Amino acid sequence: MGDRTKSSITENKEGVRKWLASYLRDKNFTVEMQEVSEKRYNLLAYGKKRATTILVSSHIDTVPPFWPYYYNMMSDIIGGRGSVDAKGSVAAQIIAVQGLRERPRRSQNYEVVIFG
Repeated sequence: MGDRTKSSITENKEGVRKWLASYLRDKNFTVEMQEVSEKRYNLLAYGKKRATTILVSSHIDTVPPFWPYYYNMMSDIIGGRGSVDAKGSVAAQIIAVQGLRERPRRSQNYEVVIFG
């Protein structure tokens, strides 16, 4: 699994960002890292040129789990702080943009912005 299994608490998300950038490049996105402060970057992904008409945005950093994560086998519930953080919505957004880009008539220019 590599970097996908690493923690991505705010101070430790570089591995997740690198994996995501590699994934997006493999899917023919142009990827930029926008430095927002020392060692903090936003990830920008778009087609061949940056002429955005539709923008999707989320974040990949996570709050520390001040109460522990848990999985209840009886109720099939996963809980704890950060257990429903934004990585699921980031995945859904990327898949949606990929699907739109693959449509025969692409009159829109899509851009994915990932903060954190």
